[in-house]
Parts: sequence; structure tokens; C-alpha cells
Amino acid sequence: MIVILSAIGGLVALNLDMILDPVAVAPQVGGWVWTGGGPYFGIPIGNFIGWFLVSAVAILIFRYYESISSKTNPKYELNIPLNSYIVLLYFIYFLENAVRAFTLGKMDYILIGATTMMPFVLVSLLVLMFFWKNEKHY
Repeated sequence: MIVILSAIGGLVALNLDMILDPVAVAPQVGGWVWTGGGPYFGIPIGNFIGWFLVSAVAILIFRYYESISSKTNPKYELNIPLNSYIVLLYFIYFLENAVRAFTLGKMDYILIGATTMMPFVLVSLLVLMFFWKNEKHY
């Protein structure tokens, strides 16, 4: 289960970069330049593989530590407000880059960002609503 959660976390980080990089390397923005270029709006595929691997491994390390500490301290509660803020920040990150892409006239960046990032936002919100609904409110 830890490996699956780490892989999902790696995909989330990868999706952040799928909208960030095309916007940042646009000549009007000039955040950085890929000298070798690549097939994805001039970005090499190795960049995205790196994002996935580094993020997944880092998350795997933290999840492993979390699993060890939860055995010594088994009380774990899902903090719904905190997790809702995380989902909101992820969505705001998409919106920020979507606005930047719109000002660049790059609607394809927005489409790619929406199709890669919004499933994570929607699934996260559904899970949080499920737990909120089944939580006892006093």
C-alpha cells in the first residue's frame, strides 16, 4: 500500500510539472531554457521521469517512517480541514498556471493541465466528503 500511495504522490508532482514547465519555458516568461529540447513543448521526457521518481522516492521514505511511527503511536485521524486546504492549494496552483497560460495564448497548456490535475482534485474531494459525511459531528 505504501508503494501505491508513493506512486500516486509521484503522479501528483508530475502533473504539477506538466503545466508548470510549458508555461515557464515559454519565451515570454523565460523562466529557464532546455538546451536539448524534447517532444513535450520542447521539454525532455527525462525531466518528467525525474519529477516522478524523485517525488515517489521521497514520499516512500516519509510513508515508511509514518508507518513505523504509527505502530508505536496507532492513533491516526484524518484531518479533513487540513487535507481540504491541500487540495485547494493544488487547485489554486492549477488556476495560477492556467491564467499564465491564457495570457500567453496557450490554451493547450490549460487543457493538458486540467485533464491531468483535475481527476486528482475531484477524487480527493470525493474522499474527503465521504469521510466528512461518515464522521461524527458533535
